[in-house]
Amino acid sequence: DQDTTHAARQGEIPRLWALGSRPPVDHRVTIETNNRVPHYTIMNELSLEYVKAACPLIRSRDVQGTGYLVRPDRVVTCAHVTPTLHAKVSVEFTGTTITGMVEALDETEDWAIVRLDAPRVAIPPLRCAPTVPVSTAPSWVSFGFPAVAGGQGIVIEGHVRDPHARDASTGRSLIQLYSPDAAAGMGPRLHGFSGAPVVCRGKVIGHLRRVVSQPGGGSQLGLIFACPASSYVQVLPTAAEPLLRPPSPGSGYDPIWYVHRDQ
Repeated sequence: DQDTTHAARQGEIPRLWALGSRPPVDHRVTIETNNRVPHYTIMNELSLEYVKAACPLIRSRDVQGTGYLVRPDRVVTCAHVTPTLHAKVSVEFTGTTITGMVEALDETEDWAIVRLDAPRVAIPPLRCAPTVPVSTAPSWVSFGFPAVAGGQGIVIEGHVRDPHARDASTGRSLIQLYSPDAAAGMGPRLHGFSGAPVVCRGKVIGHLRRVVSQPGGGSQLGLIFACPASSYVQVLPTAAEPLLRPPSPGSGYDPIWYVHRDQ
């Protein structure tokens, strides 16, 4: 198995799988066609742009990965993206770079919480779900920064294979995911995707951790393992009530105001 981080060692040139093209669509609209839910219903009530804004590129020494904002001053990522507890890392949102400090981590379950020096009050944090939605193979989407893309964010998607998988070496919980993007690719690792959020039905159920690589490149059967959000949600500080902005035209589709009919 290989870590999904880009360990930018000298002379190492990772490769990225080819991502299938998709038409621009509104990820907040649910449409079913021939009993099959297409790509653009994955986000449910949460727009893809909302997720992208909350995902920074994280750099520490010779490693880079992805994180996601869960509080105005807290970002979650993989432990193997960060150096050590209390270490400083660079957190790069669109147009802004902030220094963060590793406040807590678990190297076995592979999660780290980074406290930002300056809160990102203009970006709504993502909500975490301690459990995976109960359904047949729920769909997920993620956004991360593969090193070969030169800082360009990339979207990948798939469905949940096993929400209650176990790490054979540690016995800790994992989420087993499938991604056609990973299965179709040439690279054995998701360089730079470590820590990218796994968004399912509008909430983060975990983050990408590693793939099952196969000899000669590619991901074995398109499988990816994720660290479940249940591993770290209890460590996060209590979320303050959001500062609701005044409703505007079209605010019925805004994640802050929209209430799903199932809730």
